[in-house]
Amino acid sequence: MIILDVGVNQTREEMLAEFVNGTEPPMLYLERAENYPLMVITTLLLSLSAIIGTLGNLLIIGAICMVRSLRTTGNIFVLNLALADVVVTLLIDPFNAVGAAAGRHVLMHNFTLCNFVASVCAPACLSSMWNMCAISINRYFFICKSPLYPRIFTVRNSILCCLLIWVMSHLFHLPNHTGWGMDRFNHDYYLCTFDIVVHSYAIFYIMMGVIIPLIGVLFGYTSIFIKVRGVRSKLRQHRMKQLVQPASGPTDRGSKLVPTQSTSMNENSASEIQEARTALAGRRTRRPPKADFKSEDVKLAKTLFAAFLVFFLCWLPFALFVLAHQPKEIPGWMYVLAIIMAHGNSAVNPILYGLTNENFRNGYRMVLGMRGNSVNDAKGRTVSRSDKRTPADHGSMPLPSTTNPRRPSRAANPTPAIDETQLSSRNFVRLSKTQSYFP
Repeated sequence: MIILDVGVNQTREEMLAEFVNGTEPPMLYLERAENYPLMVITTLLLSLSAIIGTLGNLLIIGAICMVRSLRTTGNIFVLNLALADVVVTLLIDPFNAVGAAAGRHVLMHNFTLCNFVASVCAPACLSSMWNMCAISINRYFFICKSPLYPRIFTVRNSILCCLLIWVMSHLFHLPNHTGWGMDRFNHDYYLCTFDIVVHSYAIFYIMMGVIIPLIGVLFGYTSIFIKVRGVRSKLRQHRMKQLVQPASGPTDRGSKLVPTQSTSMNENSASEIQEARTALAGRRTRRPPKADFKSEDVKLAKTLFAAFLVFFLCWLPFALFVLAHQPKEIPGWMYVLAIIMAHGNSAVNPILYGLTNENFRNGYRMVLGMRGNSVNDAKGRTVSRSDKRTPADHGSMPLPSTTNPRRPSRAANPTPAIDETQLSSRNFVRLSKTQSYFP
């Protein structure tokens, strides 16, 4: 066996010679006898990730297409992310498993196949990160800039944005076909991808595929956190004022209602009734600060942020190793762990959505033919019971009304009726203390 020194000083022509002339490559880390158990475990994990990830992401696509509560413009980006993950799990993970088991014989000398795998792998991974960024910006506008959301994130604009993400991802990979970089079988990751020999392109790849979208993601979710925290603080202050007011305000008013000797009982009763009406009307007009979003939207933002956090942690080791130029001092098992984490992330999102979001759980049940928490609407379509969205939310269609038109609607919090004959100067304070009128 001819052992070649494949290092950073190898030229592009020497790399091509390996493919064309069939030069015997060096023994890989997983091919050593002592690393055979690690090779088996790596192959099994990548194969399992391919199966679970493909089925799970197809489940996400089916749920978004079948459940009305999930057919929103915001979830168009979630759908696009699922498509990118399907590409990784359906095409890249199987080749990665083959590369770990027999990459030296299958991928290393087949330049056409290796170039195809690399041309699919790198853009799909770039697309995943940019979809994460688009999702965070979408949630930012929906929660923090709600008046602008319907004008910016229409169905047409959202689809065009998704197409732009794929075009950008392929353009960022294009230099590997024009002479700046090169696609080849990576001896540390056991996969055909862009080569780090041209370190300037590796830095460009990490900058455009990780750093810039990461800034967008952090901006979006940080702004959402600040907005939600501010609204909750205002609501808390409003509740405190409403709890404190009945103990102090009405008592002061009641002290003014003590009749004098020069006032007749009729005049006194009329003034008490009028002042009571004024007090109650004033308290009814005090409304809590309205939020531009619902609790379901905050829960969805938390789910998507958790998906980004998992994505970031899974891809962090790979990005750091690429920036460090894959130093030889790092043991081979760490590179193996980094690629398992990176490509295995594509199988995590379906599990995460199902664990943290009720609408996705109901969608999974519908796709699998299970009876979930859903009902049929007036047209026979199946909708989730938790579908509480309005027509303005993401452009979704309104739900049919379930209110009987012949019956008068009742207020959400009807004000208790008060007998005006009870409003004497002696019992006004008692009624004010025992009855509170929150909006």
